[in-house]
Amino acid sequence: PFSTPHLTPRARLPSPYTHSLVALRPRRPRGAREAGAMASGSNNIHARPPPAKVNFGKPPPGYVPGLGRGAAGFTTRSDIGPARQAAPGDKGADDDARRQNQEFDKFEGGDGGLLGAGTYDAEDADADRVWAAVDDRVDERRRDAREARLKAELEAYRRDNPKITEQFADLKRGLSAVSEAEWSAIPDIGDYSIKKQKRETWAAAPDSLLDRARQETEQSTSAYDGGGEGLKTDLTAVGEGRGTVLGLKLDKMSDSVSGQTVVDPKGYLTDLSSMKVTSDTEVADIKKARVLLKSVTATNPKHAP
Repeated sequence: PFSTPHLTPRARLPSPYTHSLVALRPRRPRGAREAGAMASGSNNIHARPPPAKVNFGKPPPGYVPGLGRGAAGFTTRSDIGPARQAAPGDKGADDDARRQNQEFDKFEGGDGGLLGAGTYDAEDADADRVWAAVDDRVDERRRDAREARLKAELEAYRRDNPKITEQFADLKRGLSAVSEAEWSAIPDIGDYSIKKQKRETWAAAPDSLLDRARQETEQSTSAYDGGGEGLKTDLTAVGEGRGTVLGLKLDKMSDSVSGQTVVDPKGYLTDLSSMKVTSDTEVADIKKARVLLKSVTATNPKHAP
């Protein structure tokens, strides 16, 4: 049968042959099996073997069982017996000393509790003077080495990070050979970022502006039918009337008492006919130009057209 040495006989796994034998063997009653197991004794593989009794003798003094596995020895109150009660006495001084030791000062630390109740006498002053002299002596011995180290570090820093004046010292010496003409030929440095002209930006005219300009330039040819009969005005008769009135005024001006006048009636009418009368279309063009000029100045006030 298949066996494992680290398992007990009860936990061993039977082989396939054992299964076949068990299947072919008729089953016995429970009482008969127990009686057979007791009669067979150690021959039965399912029986637990008796525990081994090994006597190692008296353990050595200080032996702790299981110490190799990490166990530690300990003592209980049952091993040493009940504790004795403390004798009654005055505990006020002990409590004060314990309280002073527990006090912690943020400047002096834990020393404030120890020396808080003490007085500063001549011996303490003498001790402070001695320790101050020791500190001065130690500082004096290390002063030369410390100053030499600081000087070396400063020189190394200045060597690795030179000043701007030191970097261009050789170039400054070379400027002594520059002639006056070469000095005059050096161009002036200007701030080109300020003088650089910005790019022009253009904005599209709104539709309301275009529609207003179109309405101002168009001419209406529709007839107005708001009035009734008899309320319409004859423009031809009005024009003839204006001409008649103007002619009467000129005749009156030409006929003066002295017979002299500075107005020539015929020439004045000729001049009036040759004069260019501003029409509504030209007025609309002027208004349109004013609107466009206002839009341009509002868009780019720093650049006049």
